[in-house]
Amino acid sequence: MAAQQTGPNLGGLFAAVDTDKSGAIDATELQSALSSGGWREFSDKTARMLIRIFDADRSGSIGYQEFCYLWDYLTKWKAAFDHHDQDKSGTISFNEAYKALSNFGYRLSEPIMQLMFYSYDADRTGALGFDEFVQMNSELSSMTNMFRKHDTHGTGVATINYEQFLSMVLTLKNLSDGK
Repeated sequence: MAAQQTGPNLGGLFAAVDTDKSGAIDATELQSALSSGGWREFSDKTARMLIRIFDADRSGSIGYQEFCYLWDYLTKWKAAFDHHDQDKSGTISFNEAYKALSNFGYRLSEPIMQLMFYSYDADRTGALGFDEFVQMNSELSSMTNMFRKHDTHGTGVATINYEQFLSMVLTLKNLSDGK
């Protein structure tokens, strides 16, 4: 069953960007669908990440049902983004991001938060656009899930060997690169 649809006609959007009529869209077609559906432009990296998250069969593309789930996912992130955009600038400042992550349950030191925030500020504006915010939160969730596999007591401390560390870093790198 497809996700609850609100907003634009998702079937029409999907069909319009599925140029080869394969029943699936790739990251480039997803960017067109998102732009046509009223979202601001998403970077190639974020579009590839979204495809990776919703590509159930790991084909490198998503079908209509997966597209509906992706749309619902973005709609929920947009609500969180708008809620935390306290000054209504259309971007998330460092302080707004710090508060958002705290509200999401993350307890990060300010230096780590700065490192993370500025690593996702791809355009170097000092603020996160919606796609950067989605990317940061999606990848932070992946990192957290990976860490929790090694934090067997739920204490926020994990003991890993060097190969486990490399495996985690390389897996995250590949996920970030859309591989």
